[in-house]
Amino acid sequence: MIKLNHIYGTKNDYFIVIMRNPEFECYELYVSLFLSNLQDFDYLLKYGHPLLTFDNLSDVRFYARKIIDGKVF
Repeated sequence: MIKLNHIYGTKNDYFIVIMRNPEFECYELYVSLFLSNLQDFDYLLKYGHPLLTFDNLSDVRFYARKIIDGKVF
């Protein structure tokens, strides 16, 4: 199962992280080529630009699994 606030590596050499934004009550998916860009979660929530946003956790986990397996993005 894909967890929140945990950085995952993909088959395409990207890194992704899923975070819950408490201000807007949504889930955000961030993608980067560099691990160091995703390690500061507070900075991402304040200044980062997510790739995608979702209303529920199951949708973001489904899409993240596709990215990790290299099928999308």
